[in-house]
Amino acid sequence: MARVLGMDYGKVRVGVAVADLELGLARPLATLDARAGLLPRLREIIRSEGVVLVVLGRPLRARGEPGTLDGEILRFAEVLRREGLDVVFQDEGGSSLEAARLLAANRGRTGVRSPRDARRARLDGELDRTAAALLLQDWLDARASSRAGDSSC
Repeated sequence: MARVLGMDYGKVRVGVAVADLELGLARPLATLDARAGLLPRLREIIRSEGVVLVVLGRPLRARGEPGTLDGEILRFAEVLRREGLDVVFQDEGGSSLEAARLLAANRGRTGVRSPRDARRARLDGELDRTAAALLLQDWLDARASSRAGDSSC
C-alpha cells in the first residue's frame, strides 16, 4: 500500500507521521533530532514504511506570508527531492497549538495534565509527532474533499 509521510520540521526536532493513502488516516510515528543524523533516519523510515510522498509542513502567517523557517524548509524539501521523493507542502499554522490542546484533552491516555506535563511532552517529542499527524490529516482531508468534488461533476 502506498504511504505518505507527514513532517513537522523544526530546528531542534522533526515530528513524523504516516498514513496509508487508501485509508486516509494519519498516525504519529516518530520524533527525530533535526541536528544529528536526520537524513539517514528518514531514509530508514521511508524504506520501512513504503513512503511514496512527503507532506512537509510549511508555517504561514495570518496573511499568507512565509514563516521564519520557510527558507530552511524549502531547502530541506530540495534535499528530499534529490533523494527521489515527491514533496508537497501543507500549511502547518497552529498545528503545534492544536496538538497541545489534543494532548491536554486526552490527559488520561497521554499523561498531559498540566503546563509542566505539556513541557515534558514537548521535550520527549510527543507534541512534534502529534503536530505532524495533524498537518498530514489536514492534507489527507483536503485531498479527499477535492476528489469528492471532482467525482460529483
